[in-house]
Amino acid sequence: MIRSMIAAALTSAALLGASGASAQTAGGYFTATPVAPATKDIVMTRDTPWNLRDGVYVTGKAPLREMVACQMMARTVGALSAFAVEGKAFDGAALGECNSKAKGGKAPAAN
Repeated sequence: MIRSMIAAALTSAALLGASGASAQTAGGYFTATPVAPATKDIVMTRDTPWNLRDGVYVTGKAPLREMVACQMMARTVGALSAFAVEGKAFDGAALGECNSKAKGGKAPAAN
């Protein structure tokens, strides 16, 4: 019973977040690409729902600093191979700093 209530709440939040994301940009305000294949269609970081689209998690604008949003996703889903804000990708140094907080350890450095 509680699980179904939580699932319904997450679905509602994801739908609201998705409509906000499409208002920002077609791909979402924040995008996070996990190194490992994604296992969940929706993940939550604090109050922010992230929806999986073609292997990339997307969300609308959230009241978070860019690095904090990245590190929270890395803690939640593991190392990221890419992270972007409004379509602008993090460079290797920023992505490395982000992945320093990754669940399961840091990803190999990008070339």
